[in-house]
Amino acid sequence: MYFKEGSTRNEIINVEGFYLRKSLKRQEDHISIKIYTFDWELISEVDVYDYQDIEAVEEILSKDIYNYITFDTDDLDRLMIHFIK
Repeated sequence: MYFKEGSTRNEIINVEGFYLRKSLKRQEDHISIKIYTFDWELISEVDVYDYQDIEAVEEILSKDIYNYITFDTDDLDRLMIHFIK
């Protein structure tokens, strides 16, 4: 087993210029995936139990991230992102 139970992996992802934190944790019978802002505000949380879940989970994560960008950011946020790129 490569990842032991309780192992975590954290990565930074970029979606339309917004840098977000992705945290994965191996549990006893599933993988827990959480997406946060850089201020650790939770955007999305989902559990994956097997390969059949992958497409649905990716769709949920994508929808939650784009909903956050659309509804929880404002013009000043987007201006900052524009000049950070």
